[in-house]
Amino acid sequence: MRKISAILSVYNEESLLGLCLKQIEPYVDEIVIVDGGPLGPSDDKTPDIVKDFTKAKYLSGTYKTRTGAWDLTSQRNHGISEASGDVYLFLSADMLFYNFEYLCEVIRKEEDVKVFFCNTVEFWLDTNHIRLYAQLANLSIPGGVSEAVAIARESQPIAGEHGSLEIVTPKPREQMMVGNTTKYHLGWIRPFKSQVEKHIRHIEQGRWGDAGKKLMEGTQQKLEQWAILHVLSYKQIPSVDFRFQFPDEWQGIKDMNYLNGQSDFVKYYEERYGTSFLRGIKS
Repeated sequence: MRKISAILSVYNEESLLGLCLKQIEPYVDEIVIVDGGPLGPSDDKTPDIVKDFTKAKYLSGTYKTRTGAWDLTSQRNHGISEASGDVYLFLSADMLFYNFEYLCEVIRKEEDVKVFFCNTVEFWLDTNHIRLYAQLANLSIPGGVSEAVAIARESQPIAGEHGSLEIVTPKPREQMMVGNTTKYHLGWIRPFKSQVEKHIRHIEQGRWGDAGKKLMEGTQQKLEQWAILHVLSYKQIPSVDFRFQFPDEWQGIKDMNYLNGQSDFVKYYEERYGTSFLRGIKS
C-alpha cells in the first residue's frame, strides 16, 4: 500500500498550524515540516506545536534568497529530499480540507495515478467571500482547480522558481480529479500584518518583475507603504458571496478577516516613520 508523506513549508504559523496538523495526521504516514525564514526558524510557538504530533518530522534552518527573502523553493526541495513516502502531499498551514480521509483513500487505492487534483476554494477578504480570477462575462464561476494537491515520487517533483512544482509529465490516464474532496485556502484572510509581510517577501523574491525592482531601489519605508496600500486594494479584485457550514473544529477561523489588526500595524508604521502611510515618500 502506498505511503503518503505530507510536506509543509512553514514560518510563524502558530495561529493555524495545530488545526492543520490535527486534521491530516490520522490519514498520512508522515508529516515533513520544514520551518525557517531569512533569520532562521520560527520565533513564535510553531516549534512547540509540532511536538504534540508524533508523525511530524521537524526540520528547521535558514531559508533565504540572495535578497534575504523567505525561499519556498529551498524549503520544498529540502522536504522532498527528507520524505520517504510514495506520494507527496504539498500543503501549507493555511489549508484545510473537506473529506481529507477520502482523498487519502483514493491516493492509496489508485496506484497507477501519479498526480491528484481536488476542488479548491480560496477565501477572499473574509470567510463569506471567495476570489474570482475572471469577470463574470458568461455568468459562470471559473473552475477552482489551480494546482495538484498530491504527486507520486516517481514523477520526480522538484520545486522551481518561487516554489512552483515541476514534474515528469504524466500521461492523461495517470492524472485524477478527486471530486469529493475540497481544499480551503485561508492565505488571503490572514491578519493585516501577515498580508503586508507576504507582499514584501514577494517583492524581494522578484515576483513583481520590473515594478518590484523599482520598489527595491527605494527605501524600506516606501516598500512598506506600497505593501499596505496593496492590501487595502484587495476589494478591487472580483469576488462572490460564499456560504459555508463550518465544521465544529473549524469554528476558530470563522471570524478571520484580512483587516484584522490593521490599526495596530498602521500605528506601528506611524510611530516608526513619524508620518502616515498615505503621505508621499522620498526615496
